[in-house]
Amino acid sequence: MSLPGRKNHYGNITVAELRECVYCPRAWAYSSRNVRPHLPPEEVAVVEQRQEAGWQYHRQHGEAVCLASRQRRWAANWWYIGLAAAVLAVAVLVWGR
Repeated sequence: MSLPGRKNHYGNITVAELRECVYCPRAWAYSSRNVRPHLPPEEVAVVEQRQEAGWQYHRQHGEAVCLASRQRRWAANWWYIGLAAAVLAVAVLVWGR
């Protein structure tokens, strides 16, 4: 199946474009032909502000996900260190006598 529209530098349609096409085929078709809505300037400013707010939210969310992942790894590492220390303490108590 060949879809008209933008292609990446390899000549293929990207996953993001497929997602856009599945979500709203008409919007994807307009976007692939670089058709932009004709909006009054004040509405264009509002749309751009909303887009920037969305991008900011996604950046912050991504940073929060990365931080949570690092904290989880850090906690797991300390848990294993504590477990090893407990096993060592038991071994010293049992065989140290």
